[in-house]
Amino acid sequence: MPSYTRAPVPRGPLKRSLLFLHVPKTGGSTLTGVLSNRFAPDDCLSLYFGPEPDLKDLDRFRYITGHVGLSFLEQFERPPFVFTFIRDPIDRALSSYSYTRAFPPEYQPDVALLGPELYERWQKFRRLARECSIGELIDRDPEIARAYFGNRQARALGSMAEGDERLDDALDALERVDFVGVSERLEESADWLARRLGWRELSPVPRSNVSSARLSREQLPAETMDALLELTSVDRELYALALRRQERLISEWSEAADPRDPSAEIPDAPAIRDLRFDGPIPGGGWLARERLGEAPGFCWISDSRRGFVDLASDQAADSLVVEIPHVLDPEILQSLRISVDGTTVRHDLSEREGATVATAPLGRHVFSGRDPTTRVTIEVDRSIRPCDLDPQSIDDRELAVAVSRVALCGS
Repeated sequence: MPSYTRAPVPRGPLKRSLLFLHVPKTGGSTLTGVLSNRFAPDDCLSLYFGPEPDLKDLDRFRYITGHVGLSFLEQFERPPFVFTFIRDPIDRALSSYSYTRAFPPEYQPDVALLGPELYERWQKFRRLARECSIGELIDRDPEIARAYFGNRQARALGSMAEGDERLDDALDALERVDFVGVSERLEESADWLARRLGWRELSPVPRSNVSSARLSREQLPAETMDALLELTSVDRELYALALRRQERLISEWSEAADPRDPSAEIPDAPAIRDLRFDGPIPGGGWLARERLGEAPGFCWISDSRRGFVDLASDQAADSLVVEIPHVLDPEILQSLRISVDGTTVRHDLSEREGATVATAPLGRHVFSGRDPTTRVTIEVDRSIRPCDLDPQSIDDRELAVAVSRVALCGS
Protein backbone atom coordinates (compact mmCIF):
# COMPACT_ATOMS: atom_id res chain seq x y z
CA MET A 1 0.00 0.00 0.00
CA PRO A 2 1.50 3.40 -0.96
CA SER A 3 2.79 5.71 1.74
CA TYR A 4 2.48 9.47 1.34
CA THR A 5 2.69 12.59 3.44
CA ARG A 6 -0.91 13.68 3.88
CA ALA A 7 -1.85 16.94 2.14
CA PRO A 8 -3.58 19.60 4.25
CA VAL A 9 -7.24 18.77 4.82
CA PRO A 10 -9.61 21.38 3.33
CA ARG A 11 -12.25 23.02 5.45
CA GLY A 12 -15.57 21.23 5.72
CA PRO A 13 -16.57 17.75 6.89
CA LEU A 14 -14.46 14.84 5.71
CA LYS A 15 -16.12 12.46 3.26
CA ARG A 16 -16.42 9.12 5.06
CA SER A 17 -18.65 7.23 2.61
CA LEU A 18 -18.31 6.32 -1.06
CA LEU A 19 -21.19 6.91 -3.52
CA PHE A 20 -21.11 5.34 -6.99
CA LEU A 21 -23.42 7.00 -9.55
CA HIS A 22 -23.67 3.95 -11.79
CA VAL A 23 -24.83 4.64 -15.34
CA PRO A 24 -25.96 1.32 -16.91
CA LYS A 25 -23.53 -0.36 -19.32
CA THR A 26 -20.48 1.72 -18.44
CA GLY A 27 -18.53 -1.11 -16.76
CA GLY A 28 -20.05 -0.42 -13.37
CA SER A 29 -21.32 -3.94 -12.67
CA THR A 30 -17.73 -5.10 -12.55
CA LEU A 31 -16.48 -2.18 -10.53
CA THR A 32 -19.23 -2.10 -7.92
CA GLY A 33 -18.46 -5.72 -7.03
CA VAL A 34 -14.74 -5.01 -6.77
CA LEU A 35 -15.37 -2.02 -4.51
CA SER A 36 -17.99 -3.68 -2.29
CA ASN A 37 -15.42 -6.37 -1.49
CA ARG A 38 -13.34 -3.74 0.33
CA PHE A 39 -16.15 -3.25 2.88
CA ALA A 40 -18.10 -5.45 5.28
CA PRO A 41 -21.42 -6.51 3.72
CA ASP A 42 -23.41 -4.60 6.35
CA ASP A 43 -21.56 -1.41 5.39
CA CYS A 44 -22.81 -1.60 1.78
CA LEU A 45 -26.12 -0.40 0.34
CA SER A 46 -27.25 -1.42 -3.15
CA LEU A 47 -30.00 0.71 -4.71
CA TYR A 48 -30.57 -1.09 -7.99
CA PHE A 49 -33.83 -2.98 -7.61
CA GLY A 50 -36.43 -3.85 -5.04
CA PRO A 51 -38.61 -1.84 -2.69
CA GLU A 52 -37.52 1.63 -1.65
CA PRO A 53 -35.01 1.28 1.21
CA ASP A 54 -35.19 3.23 4.43
CA LEU A 55 -32.79 6.12 3.85
CA LYS A 56 -33.19 7.75 7.26
CA ASP A 57 -29.79 6.50 8.39
CA LEU A 58 -28.06 6.63 5.02
CA ASP A 59 -24.82 8.04 6.44
CA ARG A 60 -24.14 4.87 8.41
CA PHE A 61 -23.25 3.05 5.16
CA ARG A 62 -19.70 3.29 3.90
CA TYR A 63 -20.41 2.26 0.28
CA ILE A 64 -23.58 3.11 -1.63
CA THR A 65 -24.16 2.19 -5.27
CA GLY A 66 -27.04 2.32 -7.71
CA HIS A 67 -28.54 3.77 -10.87
CA VAL A 68 -29.10 7.10 -9.14
CA GLY A 69 -28.48 10.67 -10.22
CA LEU A 70 -26.58 13.44 -8.53
CA SER A 71 -29.78 14.70 -6.87
CA PHE A 72 -29.42 11.66 -4.58
CA LEU A 73 -26.77 13.65 -2.71
CA GLU A 74 -29.61 15.51 -1.01
CA GLN A 75 -30.32 12.33 0.98
CA PHE A 76 -27.02 12.60 2.90
CA GLU A 77 -26.35 14.63 6.01
CA ARG A 78 -22.58 14.41 5.45
CA PRO A 79 -21.39 14.67 1.82
CA PRO A 80 -19.99 11.41 0.41
CA PHE A 81 -17.07 10.96 -1.98
CA VAL A 82 -18.87 10.73 -5.32
CA PHE A 83 -17.59 8.96 -8.40
CA THR A 84 -18.98 7.78 -11.72
CA PHE A 85 -17.76 6.22 -14.95
CA ILE A 86 -18.36 7.49 -18.47
CA ARG A 87 -18.31 5.58 -21.74
CA ASP A 88 -18.38 6.41 -25.43
CA PRO A 89 -22.15 6.90 -25.93
CA ILE A 90 -22.41 4.91 -29.17
CA ASP A 91 -20.56 1.97 -27.62
CA ARG A 92 -22.77 2.21 -24.52
CA ALA A 93 -25.94 2.10 -26.66
CA LEU A 94 -24.70 -0.89 -28.68
CA SER A 95 -23.74 -2.71 -25.49
CA SER A 96 -27.18 -2.08 -23.98
CA TYR A 97 -28.88 -3.45 -27.10
CA SER A 98 -26.62 -6.52 -27.39
CA TYR A 99 -26.79 -7.34 -23.68
CA THR A 100 -30.60 -7.24 -23.61
CA ARG A 101 -30.91 -9.16 -26.86
CA ALA A 102 -28.78 -11.99 -25.44
CA PHE A 103 -31.17 -12.85 -22.59
CA PRO A 104 -32.80 -16.27 -23.24
CA PRO A 105 -36.57 -16.20 -23.89
CA GLU A 106 -37.34 -18.14 -20.72
CA TYR A 107 -35.59 -15.60 -18.46
CA GLN A 108 -38.06 -13.62 -16.38
CA PRO A 109 -36.89 -10.97 -13.90
CA ASP A 110 -38.75 -10.62 -10.62
CA VAL A 111 -41.48 -8.00 -11.06
CA ALA A 112 -41.31 -7.30 -7.33
CA LEU A 113 -37.65 -6.31 -7.70
CA LEU A 114 -38.13 -4.05 -10.72
CA GLY A 115 -41.54 -2.64 -9.95
CA PRO A 116 -44.49 -2.96 -12.38
CA GLU A 117 -43.70 0.07 -14.57
CA LEU A 118 -40.01 -0.68 -15.05
CA TYR A 119 -40.78 -4.37 -15.51
CA GLU A 120 -43.23 -3.70 -18.35
CA ARG A 121 -40.87 -1.27 -20.07
CA TRP A 122 -37.91 -3.64 -19.81
CA GLN A 123 -40.00 -6.52 -21.18
CA LYS A 124 -41.00 -4.34 -24.13
CA PHE A 125 -37.36 -3.37 -24.70
CA ARG A 126 -36.25 -7.01 -24.57
CA ARG A 127 -38.97 -8.09 -27.02
CA LEU A 128 -38.03 -5.35 -29.48
CA ALA A 129 -34.31 -6.09 -29.11
CA ARG A 130 -34.93 -9.75 -29.95
CA GLU A 131 -37.28 -9.02 -32.86
CA CYS A 132 -35.60 -6.00 -34.47
CA SER A 133 -32.30 -4.65 -35.58
CA ILE A 134 -31.27 -1.65 -33.52
CA GLY A 135 -32.25 0.63 -36.38
CA GLU A 136 -35.72 -0.93 -36.62
CA LEU A 137 -36.14 -0.61 -32.86
CA ILE A 138 -35.37 3.12 -33.03
CA ASP A 139 -37.95 3.55 -35.79
CA ARG A 140 -40.65 1.43 -34.14
CA ASP A 141 -40.40 2.83 -30.62
CA PRO A 142 -38.54 6.15 -30.30
CA GLU A 143 -39.49 6.38 -26.60
CA ILE A 144 -37.81 3.05 -25.75
CA ALA A 145 -34.81 4.02 -27.89
CA ARG A 146 -34.47 7.34 -26.08
CA ALA A 147 -34.76 5.65 -22.67
CA TYR A 148 -32.13 2.95 -23.27
CA PHE A 149 -29.86 4.41 -25.99
CA GLY A 150 -30.19 8.17 -25.55
CA ASN A 151 -28.36 10.71 -23.41
CA ARG A 152 -28.40 8.50 -20.34
CA GLN A 153 -25.11 9.74 -18.92
CA ALA A 154 -26.14 13.39 -18.99
CA ARG A 155 -29.54 12.38 -17.64
CA ALA A 156 -28.00 10.56 -14.68
CA LEU A 157 -25.52 13.27 -13.80
CA GLY A 158 -28.04 16.10 -14.06
CA SER A 159 -31.00 14.11 -12.70
CA MET A 160 -32.96 15.20 -15.79
CA ALA A 161 -36.06 13.74 -17.42
CA GLU A 162 -35.85 11.68 -20.62
CA GLY A 163 -35.67 14.00 -23.61
CA ASP A 164 -34.82 17.03 -21.47
CA GLU A 165 -31.07 16.50 -21.14
CA ARG A 166 -29.00 19.70 -21.22
CA LEU A 167 -25.25 19.81 -21.59
CA ASP A 168 -24.71 22.81 -19.29
CA ASP A 169 -26.60 21.15 -16.45
CA ALA A 170 -24.67 17.90 -16.92
CA LEU A 171 -21.34 19.76 -16.90
CA ASP A 172 -22.32 21.66 -13.75
CA ALA A 173 -23.14 18.33 -12.12
CA LEU A 174 -19.83 16.87 -13.30
CA GLU A 175 -17.97 19.52 -11.31
CA ARG A 176 -19.57 18.14 -8.15
CA VAL A 177 -18.29 14.62 -8.84
CA ASP A 178 -15.04 13.82 -7.03
CA PHE A 179 -13.77 11.27 -9.54
CA VAL A 180 -14.74 10.36 -13.11
CA GLY A 181 -13.46 7.09 -14.53
CA VAL A 182 -13.40 6.08 -18.19
CA SER A 183 -14.86 2.68 -19.12
CA GLU A 184 -12.46 2.24 -22.02
CA ARG A 185 -9.62 2.58 -19.47
CA LEU A 186 -11.22 0.56 -16.71
CA GLU A 187 -8.13 -0.80 -14.96
CA GLU A 188 -6.22 2.48 -15.15
CA SER A 189 -9.25 4.41 -13.88
CA ALA A 190 -9.87 1.93 -11.06
CA ASP A 191 -6.30 2.23 -9.86
CA TRP A 192 -6.45 6.04 -10.01
CA LEU A 193 -9.61 5.90 -7.92
CA ALA A 194 -7.68 3.78 -5.42
CA ARG A 195 -4.83 6.29 -5.37
CA ARG A 196 -7.25 9.17 -4.76
CA LEU A 197 -8.64 7.25 -1.77
CA GLY A 198 -5.20 6.17 -0.52
CA TRP A 199 -5.99 2.49 -1.08
CA ARG A 200 -3.98 -0.43 -2.42
CA GLU A 201 -4.55 -1.04 -6.13
CA LEU A 202 -7.87 -2.47 -7.34
CA SER A 203 -6.50 -4.31 -10.39
CA PRO A 204 -6.67 -6.84 -11.87
CA VAL A 205 -10.29 -5.88 -12.50
CA PRO A 206 -12.41 -8.87 -13.54
CA ARG A 207 -15.26 -8.51 -16.00
CA SER A 208 -18.97 -9.18 -15.51
CA ASN A 209 -22.13 -8.33 -17.46
CA VAL A 210 -20.06 -8.34 -20.66
CA SER A 211 -22.26 -8.46 -23.76
CA SER A 212 -21.38 -11.51 -25.83
CA ALA A 213 -21.25 -11.00 -29.62
CA ARG A 214 -21.75 -7.28 -29.15
CA LEU A 215 -22.89 -5.33 -32.19
CA SER A 216 -20.09 -3.14 -33.54
CA ARG A 217 -20.16 0.24 -35.22
CA GLU A 218 -18.90 -1.30 -38.44
CA GLN A 219 -22.05 -3.43 -38.68
CA LEU A 220 -24.39 -0.44 -38.59
CA PRO A 221 -26.02 1.01 -41.70
CA ALA A 222 -25.34 4.71 -42.18
CA GLU A 223 -28.93 5.68 -41.34
CA THR A 224 -28.78 3.76 -38.05
CA MET A 225 -25.53 5.46 -37.07
CA ASP A 226 -27.10 8.82 -37.89
CA ALA A 227 -30.07 7.99 -35.65
CA LEU A 228 -27.75 7.00 -32.77
CA LEU A 229 -25.66 10.12 -33.22
CA GLU A 230 -28.80 12.21 -32.90
CA LEU A 231 -30.02 10.28 -29.84
CA THR A 232 -26.67 10.70 -28.07
CA SER A 233 -25.81 14.28 -29.11
CA VAL A 234 -25.59 15.63 -25.55
CA ASP A 235 -23.78 12.58 -24.20
CA ARG A 236 -21.17 12.79 -26.94
CA GLU A 237 -20.30 16.37 -26.04
CA LEU A 238 -20.32 15.50 -22.36
CA TYR A 239 -18.05 12.50 -22.96
CA ALA A 240 -15.51 14.52 -24.93
CA LEU A 241 -15.37 17.32 -22.36
CA ALA A 242 -15.27 14.92 -19.40
CA LEU A 243 -12.46 12.97 -21.04
CA ARG A 244 -10.34 16.08 -21.46
CA ARG A 245 -11.09 17.14 -17.89
CA GLN A 246 -10.02 13.79 -16.48
CA GLU A 247 -6.84 13.67 -18.54
CA ARG A 248 -5.90 17.09 -17.18
CA LEU A 249 -6.59 16.03 -13.59
CA ILE A 250 -4.61 12.81 -13.92
CA SER A 251 -1.67 14.82 -15.25
CA GLU A 252 -1.88 17.03 -12.16
CA TRP A 253 -2.20 14.08 -9.78
CA SER A 254 0.76 12.34 -11.42
CA GLU A 255 2.99 15.30 -10.60
CA ALA A 256 1.73 15.69 -7.03
CA ALA A 257 3.78 14.41 -4.09
CA ASP A 258 0.57 12.94 -2.69
CA PRO A 259 -2.20 12.02 -5.17
CA ARG A 260 -4.79 11.36 -2.46
CA ASP A 261 -7.88 13.52 -2.21
CA PRO A 262 -7.48 15.27 1.17
CA SER A 263 -11.26 15.54 1.62
CA ALA A 264 -11.72 11.73 1.67
CA GLU A 265 -11.36 9.70 4.86
CA ILE A 266 -12.47 6.21 3.76
CA PRO A 267 -10.04 3.58 5.08
CA ASP A 268 -9.16 0.61 2.89
CA ALA A 269 -9.88 -2.96 3.98
CA PRO A 270 -7.40 -3.80 6.75
CA ALA A 271 -4.79 -6.52 6.36
CA ILE A 272 -5.32 -9.29 8.92
CA ARG A 273 -3.61 -12.62 9.53
CA ASP A 274 -6.64 -14.87 9.01
CA LEU A 275 -8.82 -13.46 6.21
CA ARG A 276 -12.38 -14.76 5.83
CA PHE A 277 -14.19 -13.48 2.77
CA ASP A 278 -17.29 -12.68 4.85
CA GLY A 279 -15.59 -9.41 5.79
CA PRO A 280 -13.60 -6.67 4.03
CA ILE A 281 -11.16 -8.12 1.49
CA PRO A 282 -7.84 -6.26 1.08
CA GLY A 283 -7.09 -7.45 -2.43
CA GLY A 284 -8.00 -7.47 -6.11
CA GLY A 285 -8.91 -9.73 -8.99
CA TRP A 286 -12.07 -11.01 -7.31
CA LEU A 287 -15.66 -10.87 -8.51
CA ALA A 288 -18.24 -9.58 -6.04
CA ARG A 289 -18.62 -11.49 -2.77
CA GLU A 290 -21.27 -14.25 -2.83
CA ARG A 291 -22.91 -16.51 -0.27
CA LEU A 292 -24.95 -19.71 -0.59
CA GLY A 293 -27.32 -20.18 2.34
CA GLU A 294 -25.51 -20.18 5.67
CA ALA A 295 -22.15 -21.16 4.16
CA PRO A 296 -19.20 -18.74 4.43
CA GLY A 297 -18.93 -15.95 1.87
CA PHE A 298 -16.62 -16.44 -1.10
CA CYS A 299 -15.31 -14.69 -4.22
CA TRP A 300 -14.57 -16.12 -7.65
CA ILE A 301 -11.36 -15.58 -9.56
CA SER A 302 -12.62 -14.59 -12.99
CA ASP A 303 -11.24 -13.98 -16.48
CA SER A 304 -8.06 -12.39 -15.11
CA ARG A 305 -7.28 -15.82 -13.61
CA ARG A 306 -5.42 -14.12 -10.79
CA GLY A 307 -6.47 -12.77 -7.42
CA PHE A 308 -4.46 -11.40 -4.53
CA VAL A 309 -4.94 -10.50 -0.87
CA ASP A 310 -2.70 -8.65 1.55
CA LEU A 311 -2.41 -10.34 4.95
CA ALA A 312 -0.84 -8.97 8.12
CA SER A 313 2.71 -10.33 8.17
CA ASP A 314 3.51 -12.97 10.77
CA GLN A 315 7.12 -14.12 10.95
CA ALA A 316 6.02 -16.99 13.20
CA ALA A 317 3.69 -18.46 10.56
CA ASP A 318 4.83 -21.80 9.22
CA SER A 319 2.02 -22.50 6.72
CA LEU A 320 -0.45 -20.82 4.43
CA VAL A 321 -4.02 -22.09 4.04
CA VAL A 322 -6.32 -21.31 1.11
CA GLU A 323 -9.88 -22.64 1.28
CA ILE A 324 -11.62 -23.22 -2.07
CA PRO A 325 -15.33 -24.08 -1.68
CA HIS A 326 -16.13 -24.08 -5.42
CA VAL A 327 -14.29 -24.85 -8.64
CA LEU A 328 -16.02 -24.89 -12.01
CA ASP A 329 -13.88 -27.74 -13.36
CA PRO A 330 -11.70 -29.89 -11.06
CA GLU A 331 -8.96 -29.90 -13.72
CA ILE A 332 -8.44 -26.17 -13.12
CA LEU A 333 -6.91 -27.05 -9.75
CA GLN A 334 -4.06 -28.81 -11.56
CA SER A 335 -2.77 -25.40 -12.66
CA LEU A 336 -3.24 -23.73 -9.25
CA ARG A 337 -0.24 -21.61 -8.28
CA ILE A 338 0.20 -19.79 -4.98
CA SER A 339 2.88 -17.20 -4.29
CA VAL A 340 3.83 -15.27 -1.16
CA ASP A 341 5.40 -11.86 -1.75
CA GLY A 342 6.29 -12.95 -5.27
CA THR A 343 7.81 -16.32 -4.30
CA THR A 344 5.93 -19.39 -5.53
CA VAL A 345 5.29 -21.87 -2.73
CA ARG A 346 4.58 -25.57 -2.98
CA HIS A 347 1.13 -26.65 -1.82
CA ASP A 348 -0.82 -29.82 -1.11
CA LEU A 349 -4.55 -30.25 -1.75
CA SER A 350 -6.97 -31.97 0.60
CA GLU A 351 -10.73 -32.10 1.16
CA ARG A 352 -12.33 -30.70 4.29
CA GLU A 353 -16.07 -30.28 4.92
CA GLY A 354 -16.92 -30.13 1.24
CA ALA A 355 -14.17 -27.67 0.30
CA THR A 356 -10.74 -28.06 -1.26
CA VAL A 357 -7.98 -26.83 1.03
CA ALA A 358 -4.57 -25.85 -0.32
CA THR A 359 -1.89 -25.95 2.38
CA ALA A 360 1.56 -24.53 1.70
CA PRO A 361 4.43 -24.96 4.18
CA LEU A 362 6.36 -21.70 4.58
CA GLY A 363 9.99 -21.04 5.19
CA ARG A 364 10.96 -17.70 6.67
CA HIS A 365 12.75 -16.76 3.47
CA VAL A 366 9.41 -16.14 1.71
CA PHE A 367 8.59 -13.08 3.83
CA SER A 368 9.72 -9.63 2.73
CA GLY A 369 11.68 -8.44 5.74
CA ARG A 370 9.86 -5.91 7.91
CA ASP A 371 6.98 -5.22 5.53
CA PRO A 372 3.78 -5.14 7.65
CA THR A 373 1.80 -6.95 4.94
CA THR A 374 2.30 -10.20 3.08
CA ARG A 375 0.83 -10.47 -0.41
CA VAL A 376 -0.66 -13.84 -1.32
CA THR A 377 -1.40 -14.32 -5.02
CA ILE A 378 -3.53 -17.17 -6.36
CA GLU A 379 -3.39 -17.99 -10.07
CA VAL A 380 -4.83 -20.54 -12.49
CA ASP A 381 -4.44 -21.13 -16.22
CA ARG A 382 -8.07 -21.48 -17.24
CA SER A 383 -11.56 -20.13 -16.64
CA ILE A 384 -14.94 -21.33 -17.93
CA ARG A 385 -18.42 -19.91 -18.36
CA PRO A 386 -21.22 -21.75 -16.52
CA CYS A 387 -23.47 -21.33 -19.58
CA ASP A 388 -20.95 -23.38 -21.59
CA LEU A 389 -21.30 -26.25 -19.10
CA ASP A 390 -25.08 -25.96 -18.67
CA PRO A 391 -27.18 -24.69 -21.62
CA GLN A 392 -29.94 -23.73 -19.16
CA SER A 393 -27.65 -21.33 -17.29
CA ILE A 394 -27.72 -17.58 -18.08
CA ASP A 395 -24.44 -17.07 -16.20
CA ASP A 396 -21.90 -16.07 -18.85
CA ARG A 397 -19.19 -14.93 -16.43
CA GLU A 398 -15.71 -16.35 -16.83
CA LEU A 399 -15.10 -18.30 -13.59
CA ALA A 400 -12.22 -20.39 -12.29
CA VAL A 401 -12.04 -21.08 -8.53
CA ALA A 402 -13.85 -19.50 -5.58
CA VAL A 403 -11.95 -18.69 -2.38
CA SER A 404 -13.48 -18.24 1.07
CA ARG A 405 -10.40 -17.99 3.31
CA VAL A 406 -6.68 -17.18 3.10
CA ALA A 407 -4.73 -17.46 6.35
CA LEU A 408 -1.21 -17.52 7.75
CA CYS A 409 -1.06 -20.27 10.37
CA GLY A 410 1.45 -21.22 13.04
CA SER A 411 1.98 -24.50 14.83
